[in-house]
Amino acid sequence: MSFDTAGLLLVDAPVAVTLDRAGTGAATPMSFAVDFAEGIDQLTSLADDPSSIASTYRDGRPSGILEDFGIARDGLITGIFSNGLTQNLGQVVLAKFANNEGLVEMGSNMFRTGANSGEAIVVQPTTLGAGSIVAGALEQANVDLGQEFIKMIMASTGYSASSRVVQTADELLQQLMILAR
Repeated sequence: MSFDTAGLLLVDAPVAVTLDRAGTGAATPMSFAVDFAEGIDQLTSLADDPSSIASTYRDGRPSGILEDFGIARDGLITGIFSNGLTQNLGQVVLAKFANNEGLVEMGSNMFRTGANSGEAIVVQPTTLGAGSIVAGALEQANVDLGQEFIKMIMASTGYSASSRVVQTADELLQQLMILAR
């Protein structure tokens, strides 16, 4: 801000102010304009003249704390704050591959890019056939089917072996009963 030799403000246009809020969790930069036009003759740089400039209108909100959030089908994450403000916080994206069969399995239903899968094409949900996001839902197949089949076959084999032991013991007891007569 510039003042003349009489201490009066030289600028009659709004003064643009930009604040860097990096690392605060808030959108950055924050830009606004301060208009001194109404009180330009009352605002001085002289120490002995009191300034009568005052804020008569406020269009912002008080500070708020994130209370809840939701995720839409298109992956948009919306936060609900304690001051009543609802704001977009981010977006979940999906990756598509030219050849899904070329992905390399890492176990526990996790895959990584392989030599034959092609590069990941990152897209927003519901675009380019990528599907949609269902918040709060559990994937239907969240187990390693191969491991589950192995466990089932081992249980079945163990059951068969146990039933054969019981059957053999039963036959031996029947033979003993016949011999005892």
